[in-house]
Amino acid sequence: MKLKLNILIFIIGAGLTACSFGKETFVKTASIPIDKTYPNSAKVDSIVTPYKTQLDAEMNQVITHAAVDFVNNKPWGNLGNLIADIILEKGKTLVADSHVVCLLNFGGLRAPLNKGDITLGDIFKVMPFDNQMVLVKMPAETMEEIRAYLKQSGGEPIAGFSIDSLNVFDVYGNPWQAKDFWVITSDYLMNGGDRMYFFQKRLETIEPGILFRDVLIESVQKQAILKDNQQPRIK
Repeated sequence: MKLKLNILIFIIGAGLTACSFGKETFVKTASIPIDKTYPNSAKVDSIVTPYKTQLDAEMNQVITHAAVDFVNNKPWGNLGNLIADIILEKGKTLVADSHVVCLLNFGGLRAPLNKGDITLGDIFKVMPFDNQMVLVKMPAETMEEIRAYLKQSGGEPIAGFSIDSLNVFDVYGNPWQAKDFWVITSDYLMNGGDRMYFFQKRLETIEPGILFRDVLIESVQKQAILKDNQQPRIK
């Protein structure tokens, strides 16, 4: 009986040892450069080509026209003005308040819109990320934090207000009235992206589930020629 027990313990121990060894994984990697020495795969091409053809046809659709180059500059640029205005206009349809502004980020606009025909693909190049529009209600005192942030960052795309080194003005050029206000921005910025930590003080949030890019496409399709706004909103 003792012999059988010893054999049983040996088998169990061997099994556990085998299981523990089984957890060890050894992976060997190597870089394989892809260059012209690797021929195209006819099988892969036959699968990819129909989708690429369809996608190219869609992305090459002309949806509007630019009479000038739209460029993303600091402290302000006509590309930032254009897109901030479009986002603000859409946001105002979603909240009933007279104090509504738009704040975007310079790095979120990834390409210019060059003079001439503007295609759907051009819009995707400007806004390649799936950033969502959000509406954030902010307490009155945070407008000074936003002004200080814009001064420190060197400028970001804004609409519905303007600033200089000391003051904030409404869309009509009057001194900003100290009261709670709404900011139309992206979910990325609302959650502290680009160190916009002042959004942590928000009082209320509306998330309509709309992509910035979709808002931009919808708006520019209605414009035969894109509006070139050269207002210096940050001085």
